[in-house]
Amino acid sequence: MKTLLCALSLILLLGRSSYSAEEQPVRVSYEGKIEVKELEPNLPYLSNRKYVLESVPKDLRSLQITVLAGNAKKPITASIPADTPVYVCVDSGRNAAREPALEEFLEKLRKDEWTYVGKIPVSDHRMEYLRVYRK
Repeated sequence: MKTLLCALSLILLLGRSSYSAEEQPVRVSYEGKIEVKELEPNLPYLSNRKYVLESVPKDLRSLQITVLAGNAKKPITASIPADTPVYVCVDSGRNAAREPALEEFLEKLRKDEWTYVGKIPVSDHRMEYLRVYRK
């Protein structure tokens, strides 16, 4: 079982939507409102904003996404079966100078050998897209 802890406001944690009888589901905990939805185009990705995912790569559409409030400052904790792929979506970084914690988090992803797998365009044109990493 892996445990992943995320504390940045613009990070979304993704997990698989279906499991075989031998697998354990991903468990996510958060001290506040959290929703788990199937990843699809036009999905609002923040519970207190109207921004949506404009398109989603086909290979990511069978995943689930955690949706919480924008600017949420409390940690997300996820317990994940050891062999389950995990995806993290991260702000595009266009405002990284204002978010030094984002650069620190990206450095942790690099050190922990997370693989960059692409972008998900979003309707928030200040950000443009979310970067997707997998481990």
